[in-house]
Amino acid sequence: IPILKMMLKVLPDSDTFNGISLEIATGTGSLLEVVAPAFPCLTFQPSEFVPDEAASPEEQWSKHGKMGLRLGLDELSNIDKNGCKVFKNCLPAIALDLSKPWPSAVTEKPG
Repeated sequence: IPILKMMLKVLPDSDTFNGISLEIATGTGSLLEVVAPAFPCLTFQPSEFVPDEAASPEEQWSKHGKMGLRLGLDELSNIDKNGCKVFKNCLPAIALDLSKPWPSAVTEKPG
């Protein structure tokens, strides 16, 4: 996986590199499945934009920049299935809208 190879190359040793890593726009959580086991000393905080209203499937990409059917999907729970429910170094996913003030779940974490 190219992104993991580059991360392993440019970041400190994965067994000692620690802290909290905010993942912006986590999507399905598939990147967490790759990086969480590779960096066991990091704690990953996944995040995703969760619109107030779901768009119709025809408008999904143009309105929210996402692909796929999102009606009726709990996006954060979907991320947690691949993240914190599988890896002990993943926190529960949070909603994050980069155009608004960041929630305390992000701003009050050390580091």
